[in-house]
Amino acid sequence: NPIRTQSNPKQSQYKANLWKKQLVFAAIGVLVFIAVNLVNYRRFGAVSYWIYAFVLLLLGLLLVGRYVVQLPFVPARHGTHRWITFTIGGRDLPSVQPSEICKLAYILALAWYLRYRSNYRKFSALVGPFALTLLPMVLILLEPDLGTVLLMMPILFAMLFVAGAKVKHLLIIILLGVMVSPLLWYFMKLEQRTRISSVLLQSSWIREKAEQNPTLGNILVGGKFSTKLWKDDLGFHLIRSKFAVASGGAKGYGFRRGPFIKYNFLP
Repeated sequence: NPIRTQSNPKQSQYKANLWKKQLVFAAIGVLVFIAVNLVNYRRFGAVSYWIYAFVLLLLGLLLVGRYVVQLPFVPARHGTHRWITFTIGGRDLPSVQPSEICKLAYILALAWYLRYRSNYRKFSALVGPFALTLLPMVLILLEPDLGTVLLMMPILFAMLFVAGAKVKHLLIIILLGVMVSPLLWYFMKLEQRTRISSVLLQSSWIREKAEQNPTLGNILVGGKFSTKLWKDDLGFHLIRSKFAVASGGAKGYGFRRGPFIKYNFLP
């Protein structure tokens, strides 16, 4: 018997037009890029604290919508409150994710704070930069958005190193972070833990130890660990992404010939 497949025409048309939306967003991005580069970057630095404060206000609105009172422009999506939505005349406009804007605002504010200072050879002088970093980190973590939070500390350490901070001081802070990491891990939600453990479990050695040691498996995935189940669930996208990157060798399969582009899902 032949196999018949059916699809919703409207859904198929929507998917077929996604590339047009991406072109529009790309064009807007290029225009913004050109406009920003026409302005002297020092002007952005002069207002960097105001931009930083404005982004903190947006992050605060997200938390109000999540924990205090439901706001119509702060919808819940997949159990998180990360976006601010706009509607004009009944039509939905593109949503804004303040944590993404925060990445730029944070770098601007931190760079402006570090620009002329020369006291970062002292351990006590690191309080200011860490305060600038931890405040948005806490707000973003409460959304919750662990991925963005994990990016901010490496940015801070890189900028402090360039600004002249002693490597010894930075290593001490890293050591303190490692010491309190079990406490942070304890307070994380299971889905946040699994995002981190999925990366660690790419190592066959760690997978083997997790299978042999039930306690370690429970710490990493919140229950009994099985390599087979991990490959079919938490590790599926990591494994398939590697296949997608490596498939076709150095030359690739050619335009629109790859094995992972035909089924409307990410590897």
